[in-house]
Amino acid sequence: MKQIIRLTEGDLHNIIKKSVNNIIQELDWKTTMNAARKRKEQADNLRNDYGKMFPNSRMSSSRNGYDDRSDELEKYSQDSFNRQYNLPLEHGDERDGWWNGEEAHITHKRKGSGIPRMDSGDVYDETFDDAVGDGFSGSNHRKHATKINKDGAKYDPYMSTVGNEVSTSKNKDYNDTLDNMIDDMDSYYGGRSKYKNGKWS
Repeated sequence: MKQIIRLTEGDLHNIIKKSVNNIIQELDWKTTMNAARKRKEQADNLRNDYGKMFPNSRMSSSRNGYDDRSDELEKYSQDSFNRQYNLPLEHGDERDGWWNGEEAHITHKRKGSGIPRMDSGDVYDETFDDAVGDGFSGSNHRKHATKINKDGAKYDPYMSTVGNEVSTSKNKDYNDTLDNMIDDMDSYYGGRSKYKNGKWS
């Protein structure tokens, strides 16, 4: 005997949304990043159109629905990238601690797209500390940048707001992973990655 399951419209919507999200998260990071960049281009085009029709309107410079879709796709791309290269999804934690001699709640995480950026052939993995509390003496924001290249991962004090923290890694498996990550990013952002027959090459 067949069992009849009754679903509300909201239940059905949630099931479909969850299924689509699961599929998107299994895609290669480049696929969802492509979609995010296209949505951002649509958002810019819409702002340009508004600017031509209504030169003095805030709509020519404000965010629109395409921006929201682009941000969501970038987040999926970030998660796929981090899984592929075994980077923590949120890269960090939240904790109560001390900041410049004062008690604070401190978060440590990536921001923006969350994907490391390319600069002059090197990859920079940037994370940020933020402190929440009363009356800090100085800034409540710190930036950490790790430069990654063929020699491994090394903390870059020149791109950071705090002193040296991390020494160069000599672990072969880790360095091989970093090399693959650099090659993957360099190929994609350099326009050499091609999507064919359901795969990137």
